[in-house]
Amino acid sequence: MGFLKRGGLVFVCILLFLVILLGNTFLTLGLSLKYDNVQSELVPVVKEFAIDNLNIEEDLGADFDLIADNYCENYDEFVFNKEGYTFVIPCEVIQKGSEAFVSYGIDAFVKEIYYKEYNCDFWDCFKDSEYPTFLVSEKAQNYWMGKFYFALLFFFILAGLIYILAETSASSFMTTGSLLVVDSLPFLAIDKIMSFFVDKDYVELVTAFFSSAHFVFLISLILGLVFLGIGIGFKFWNLGEFIKEKFGKK
Repeated sequence: MGFLKRGGLVFVCILLFLVILLGNTFLTLGLSLKYDNVQSELVPVVKEFAIDNLNIEEDLGADFDLIADNYCENYDEFVFNKEGYTFVIPCEVIQKGSEAFVSYGIDAFVKEIYYKEYNCDFWDCFKDSEYPTFLVSEKAQNYWMGKFYFALLFFFILAGLIYILAETSASSFMTTGSLLVVDSLPFLAIDKIMSFFVDKDYVELVTAFFSSAHFVFLISLILGLVFLGIGIGFKFWNLGEFIKEKFGKK
């Protein structure tokens, strides 16, 4: 019976290790794809993609040459269509010159990509789109956060199983805390890790999707240290008896 219990504990620990690692990855992607982070971290990358692959800079430049002279005498804004996206450029931007016009148009393009309604399931969107622009969208952000909450549920279930299977309360908390700390470490050096597995031409793009990795590292590390602290409290300072006394008096 003891052998089965120890074997079950090892199996659950392996599952928890994988769940924490996946959960940290999902949370990193979800936080990195919040619109504020997309603006600061991914906009330059998306701009470069749009310029290189969609010829958006040339199209905007050509449009500016056509409308620069007298367009704003009759209209207040210019409506631009590209790759199924529609955005509006105010005449006050047009009057600032071609550089401001092109820059505003590309920024508007990125915003349209982010908030567009993609009428497909996440993985099906790869088949429906020539370019996977949905990867930097609100849809993708919601998808990864949903996966994180699913992993969080499994974390509590598996941590509870470890508490049941472990020999002592102290060892259960210390085991869970150790797994949290170990799983936090890859997110401290995400740039170096990506450089080993991703082609150098795409490292900047991929690491931009993990711009919140350091924040997730801190969350996992601190949470792990808290669990370790509770475990040490149970082991050396009779924390369990202290809790029983407090709740017993109440």
